[in-house]
Amino acid sequence: MTSGLFTAQTDCDGYGVLARLYADYCRPNAGYPALDVSPFRHIDPNLAPFFKAIMDASAQDFGIKLRTVTGIEPFPDLIANGLMRVTGFSDGYVENVYPTTLRLQGFMKEDEDSLCAYIEQHVLRHPMLANKKDDWKFHLAQCCREISTNYDLHAQSGKPLYICGHYYDDAKELRVTLIDLGIGFLSPIRAFTQHTDAPITDACAAIEWALKRRNTIRDDAPRGNGLSDILAACESTKADLHIAGDGCHWWFEGRTGRSHAKTVPCFFRGATIHIVFR
Repeated sequence: MTSGLFTAQTDCDGYGVLARLYADYCRPNAGYPALDVSPFRHIDPNLAPFFKAIMDASAQDFGIKLRTVTGIEPFPDLIANGLMRVTGFSDGYVENVYPTTLRLQGFMKEDEDSLCAYIEQHVLRHPMLANKKDDWKFHLAQCCREISTNYDLHAQSGKPLYICGHYYDDAKELRVTLIDLGIGFLSPIRAFTQHTDAPITDACAAIEWALKRRNTIRDDAPRGNGLSDILAACESTKADLHIAGDGCHWWFEGRTGRSHAKTVPCFFRGATIHIVFR
């Protein structure tokens, strides 16, 4: 990547740019001593989980330990959001915590209660959401609890689920990003539906299947409303929802009420979810 040429925003194009960076670093004999973000002229601060995910994947898959992050100085909000702290390279960086910042955190399966507390106490109590009704917040918290309860079953990664958020005053938007390095949507849903009347064989269809109420790969607890209820919460408040993985980026536009799906040539392992609250 050439320095200063790329923009990473919370949308399909931004996902594609970061997925190309992932593909560049997460390959055999990549030989990079550090994760370099200098090719970017802009990075949405809530996208900090992507960079931690790249570091985890390069170490897990290829034994490549990136020793530091370089080129981050032009992005103080990434530092404020905790990227250097979480990656273990915080020496010399001041992590200013702003009231609008949702700091980057990682949560393992056994941290289910901590993840739910983060969502309930930090995301849903963010000043941006002060005008939302309490029952809407409670319902969204329950959706997130269902997802966190089933995280290990669906992701099967042994790695944390990373979450981070940032408030954009100009746009009056709170953007929240979640990333896991698991097996994604397509593989388990394809296996679960292969002997049904409507087998799922592509990534976009798998995401849409997961968004339908009561669709679940769990035979012992057939609920499957976590993602569908999050989508309903977005629909009711004109929020955007993005879900990406396995070569597909699906998104719902809150302002228009329309959903879209696009095949992407490069993609992260696992699943990426963005929620853009307004």
